[in-house]
Amino acid sequence: MKINKKRKRVNQLSEAAGSLNRVYRDYAALNGIGLIDLMLFYQIRTGDSLMTQKQMCDALSVSKTTLNSVIKRWIDKKYIVLIAKADNKREKDILLTEEGQYYAEDLIDPLLAAEEKNASSLNDSEMKAACKTMTKYAKKLRKLIVPES
Repeated sequence: MKINKKRKRVNQLSEAAGSLNRVYRDYAALNGIGLIDLMLFYQIRTGDSLMTQKQMCDALSVSKTTLNSVIKRWIDKKYIVLIAKADNKREKDILLTEEGQYYAEDLIDPLLAAEEKNASSLNDSEMKAACKTMTKYAKKLRKLIVPES
């Protein structure tokens, strides 16, 4: 297949996104966990409020089955507990235990520091442009391949 200029740019963008994803996957592997495990602790550690399992599935773009398997593993290790909401017992908030909080700090804080250090290697306009471009590209692609969204 002959690659035109647009196709080349799409391939480069896809490779850049994949490259970033591999960094997080490799960091997770270095810590003896999977990418979804890392994403779960990252979201809990950096989130502004409690999240239910459903909200976490949406935030991480993973299936309920996948997330439940990951959460079960961390419940068994006594790092996570699920607390039923008072108004709806079927919905449960994901909470870290004290041991889980220590684990999340040890796992996520060095990652956050590295992200911030790396971000400071780019100027503000470069960071804004990268974020704006990726968001715009993702939204437009979503409309083309998942029209009902």
